[in-house]
Amino acid sequence: MIGLKLYLFGAPRLESADASLSISRRKGLAILAYLALKGQPQTREALATLFWPDFDQSRALSNLRRELSRLKLGLGRELIEAHRRQVELAAQSVLWVDVKQFNQLLAQLGEHDSHFPDEECPDCLTALKEAVALYSDRFLAGFNLPDCPEFDDWQFFEAEGLSQALAESLQKLIQWYARTGEFNEAIRFARRWLALDPLHEPAHRELMAIYGRAGQQAAALRQYDECARILEEELGIEPDAGTRALYEAIRLRKFPTEHPAAPLALLPPRTPGTRATLEPAGRYAAETKIAVGGQGEVFLGRDKVSGDQVILKQLRPELAADGERVTRFIREGETLRHLQHPNIVRMLDAFEHDGRHCIVMEYVPGGTLRQLLESAAPLPVERILSLGLELADALGRAHHLGIIHRDLKPGNVLLAADGTPRLTDFGTARLERDDVRLTRTGTLVGSPAY
Repeated sequence: MIGLKLYLFGAPRLESADASLSISRRKGLAILAYLALKGQPQTREALATLFWPDFDQSRALSNLRRELSRLKLGLGRELIEAHRRQVELAAQSVLWVDVKQFNQLLAQLGEHDSHFPDEECPDCLTALKEAVALYSDRFLAGFNLPDCPEFDDWQFFEAEGLSQALAESLQKLIQWYARTGEFNEAIRFARRWLALDPLHEPAHRELMAIYGRAGQQAAALRQYDECARILEEELGIEPDAGTRALYEAIRLRKFPTEHPAAPLALLPPRTPGTRATLEPAGRYAAETKIAVGGQGEVFLGRDKVSGDQVILKQLRPELAADGERVTRFIREGETLRHLQHPNIVRMLDAFEHDGRHCIVMEYVPGGTLRQLLESAAPLPVERILSLGLELADALGRAHHLGIIHRDLKPGNVLLAADGTPRLTDFGTARLERDDVRLTRTGTLVGSPAY
């Protein structure tokens, strides 16, 4: 069966070496896609429940048998092995899947990932370009099974994870080509990153920066106008202070045109009277201590480059020698770096200075949910449902990335100026891919009352 290919980016399709293979029933195609990506045997009961949730087990299993039989007849080959208790792809089949190839190419970066794109690695560049080329459209675009909500959830989270992986890959390619001065390629990949989400302001800002460094001032200013137009039409807001500062720097021709020595995303926009290469320890000024937690001190501060208010969370000095506390604190920064969601507090920077670890986060001005409950309870039902749904969506994103918060409580929910919630304090979060040695047997983390 060499040459059999399953394409899952975009509308799903199956092709042999010389022709397309028709799978007439959507559920059969969904079963094939699910088995191919799971990569291991699935129990009949689990598949029956996933694809026929509204039937009792006997009827669901009967439907599964018929669907597998139709799939076998339609393909004219033993692509799937149905055992007494389990179903899996046939061991002798050679099925190429674009999504699996995409993931394998990204996995090839391996130990080079921490150095690329800052250091030359042609193999990494080749793997990234091949992976990005495979992503022709969103995972299973236009495909759905209305009567299978759990499959729909699986499809959604798979699509979100792949989209995030594509965005991260595109950013690496942008940084590589910007560093090497190949701005046309950097612009091409930046446009593709922006196409993933035209409302993603950092992508607009990155494209503006590349245009600016390439000496294309007019294009950079047009990109700002486009960003402002989209944000106003879709969200009713204007670009943030960082984007406006970058616009002014480009407009006044105070933006360097040579390619940077560091990734564009790490270079703050230059504003009058401020050095663009300001180190993090000097860039952020702590102004007012607002809280002391189990492992950190929290300050209201200011970003000297953009002028924006920020939150600075520093590891308490007396804990600097506690290896476990330091590890948890560093991992909180790493966790926030991976979480990009409108209802999760946004991390802006993380650094170490004079032995003190610090995380810089966006300033959320509306206080905590606990303060709201103490001052305004009981809340209207509509408000409760809105808060609950938005926080559930934030947790769903975290769980999809293998991150378990473990300290969800009103005090760890901040409220933006418009009242929308922002989940914060991932200091006790657990990453499923890590070992569990940071939580010793018999101990509790977080707030037991919640």
